[in-house]
Amino acid sequence: MFRLKKIFSDGMIFQQDTENKIYGYAEAGKTVTVKLTRDKTEIFSGETAADEKGCFAVTLPPVKGSLEPLEIESECEGQKIYVRDVYAGELFHISGQSNMELPMYRTRDPFRDDPEIADYPFVHEFRVPVTNCFSKTAREEDFPGGEWKSASGVNIRDMSAAGYYFAADIFERLKVPIGLVNTSAGGAAVESFMPYDMIKGYKIHDDFLEEATKEGYIENTAAADMKRESEWTKALGTEDFGLKPSDDMKTCIVPCLTTDMGLEGFAGRIFFFREFNVPEDFPVNEAELILGTMSDTDNVFLNGVKVGETGYIYPPRYYKVPEGVLKTGKNVLAVRLDIKCGTGGFIKGRKLCVKSGNRTVNLAGEWKYAIAAKCEPLQPGVFFQGLPLALYANMMAPALPYKYRAFLWYQGETNCGRAYIYKQMFTDFINMYRKECGYEIPVIFTQLCNHEGMTGRDESMSWAKFRQAQLECLKISKSAMAVTYDIGEYNDLHPTNKKEVGRRLAYCAHGLLYGDETVFAKPLTASARETETGTEITVKFDGYVYLKYPGAYCFEAVFEDGLFPCRGLSDTCGDSVSLICEHKGKIKSVRHAWKNSPLAPELFDLRMMPVTPFELEITG
Repeated sequence: MFRLKKIFSDGMIFQQDTENKIYGYAEAGKTVTVKLTRDKTEIFSGETAADEKGCFAVTLPPVKGSLEPLEIESECEGQKIYVRDVYAGELFHISGQSNMELPMYRTRDPFRDDPEIADYPFVHEFRVPVTNCFSKTAREEDFPGGEWKSASGVNIRDMSAAGYYFAADIFERLKVPIGLVNTSAGGAAVESFMPYDMIKGYKIHDDFLEEATKEGYIENTAAADMKRESEWTKALGTEDFGLKPSDDMKTCIVPCLTTDMGLEGFAGRIFFFREFNVPEDFPVNEAELILGTMSDTDNVFLNGVKVGETGYIYPPRYYKVPEGVLKTGKNVLAVRLDIKCGTGGFIKGRKLCVKSGNRTVNLAGEWKYAIAAKCEPLQPGVFFQGLPLALYANMMAPALPYKYRAFLWYQGETNCGRAYIYKQMFTDFINMYRKECGYEIPVIFTQLCNHEGMTGRDESMSWAKFRQAQLECLKISKSAMAVTYDIGEYNDLHPTNKKEVGRRLAYCAHGLLYGDETVFAKPLTASARETETGTEITVKFDGYVYLKYPGAYCFEAVFEDGLFPCRGLSDTCGDSVSLICEHKGKIKSVRHAWKNSPLAPELFDLRMMPVTPFELEITG
């Protein structure tokens, strides 16, 4: 019965310079003693009695951050619990969806010579396992699991990449331990972290909530999904074409999608084949197959030997080739691709090759293919953690009692289709968080980067609209936003440059938390007047901005009769930018970097950080 909450375990970091509570469980009415020591010297001792529910809390006084470890000793009825390698430092709660969850090993780029990843033994992450719950009233007091791991050795590969680079930057500045409590989950919506009553207030998920909160929802839904996918997979058959191309096959130019192959709405199994030659001097025993990304499920064979498989679209296909499989001279590559939902193939814009050291053999170009089976599209299975309410009880609620320096949020992709309500939702979410934790926790969030989706076409401009909604969230007190629209990849939902994401989150922290004179340039007002040559527009900013190139076309004007480009009148450094649009008429607004995947930035703040995309109404 006697135990501490899971976060109070070896390697933990708690927030310096503030009171912290140590929570646990014991038999009701029993006395619990807690001691905090350093080098066997007592710093604090306190005791309390467990309440009628068997819960207890002991308040620690403020402790200054230090690289010297502490130890927590808890005792009840002669039973002792020791928590070792404890540190006072800066503690951050990090959360969101897959781009915050994305581990370091997924950020590897085989064509980029990254410096060796440094060990940071005083950076620790407590990653909470993703656990779903659809209950109207459930609110767990403790996490379902998790353990503290330091950013050292093999541990680094599984850490949040954005979190690691953020924490490393903060550590280099403060030289105190940095802790990360990670409650992120791939595909999560902001509503996934909200309680039932809050979600009900929006009246857009009522039918779902009615269904999801019924007994057995997760089990019954998962069983139905599994049965449907099993039947679909069985219908594909076992045809393998001998894993070699034949003369009667069709040709295609890879990378390509099924829509490029005249296979609109295709679902089923296709075998793709590529014959290629390897030079005599190519180091064949250290090779890696690099096949970009594919939709949806691939199994890859080289010279008849299976070398890799991936079950869904997003992970990059980097497959180590076993020794003895790749040969000099002729080789045959076969890809068995199962396409589930009506469009699939090799995602465009990705490099395909065999790589060994600095040598590559190109695999893009003409391939042969054969359709093994054609089926009806498979209805996607339910992705529970992306649904409203899913993560509140087990992942968000247990995180709220602790003291943090700030809350870091990297989320939005799942909510892009609901940009119209995101400001309200995110603001409500933060207000709920602050009410539950009992203090006005600072909030740093990441604006979505550039992205166009699998097909490269999104005429709805959903990401551009969503960035505007995120910009409006800066009205939340004690908040800051990392602008990242220039460091994504238009064809990858999970860009690998998390080092720069972490640096920009830290840039926000330096200004919001640590007193830097960081200027976050935000648009304030826009005015316009007609001239002989068109319409001149002036945009004023809160903070100084720099328009890098004279005549830059990163702006556009929205008129009643259409959309027209604007160019800068000159390179500018000040609190306003002057633009000219070679069109006259009733102007409604001006936009900056208003694309799902904008071009390289041309407007910067004084620290040479890109200024946020925005749309601003003309007011004068």
